[in-house]
Amino acid sequence: MTTQRCLTGLSGRDYYFIEYQMEATTWNDVPGIYAFAALAVLGHSIFYIGKCDSFRSRMGQHERWAEAKGCGATHVLALAMTGPESVRDAAERDLIRACNPPLNVHHNTLSDLTKGLGQFGLAGLGRRGIG
Repeated sequence: MTTQRCLTGLSGRDYYFIEYQMEATTWNDVPGIYAFAALAVLGHSIFYIGKCDSFRSRMGQHERWAEAKGCGATHVLALAMTGPESVRDAAERDLIRACNPPLNVHHNTLSDLTKGLGQFGLAGLGRRGIG
């Protein structure tokens, strides 16, 4: 049985992902958006959101895989998205801005905030409590 998980972007758009165990998945050669997550019955924690041209090539050698697992990630949420890369770019940005995953640096509104805090000597307050 396929289980879906909905993530909502900052725009208010809903994205419906399929849940996969991190360790037990053979990936298809299709483009899309993905999230490394810890899932619970009543919610989830998102540690990283990204896009790829091929799940097969990206998931096999992802540089954040071990770090996400170390944070507690147990699943990959995957959404196949064919079409122009610009559509995947926009969806990735929309989701990162809404979820603020601690392992994302680009498009992360909390990351942007902590950069601004540096002028007040507060840069270290950033993302330590997230996750």
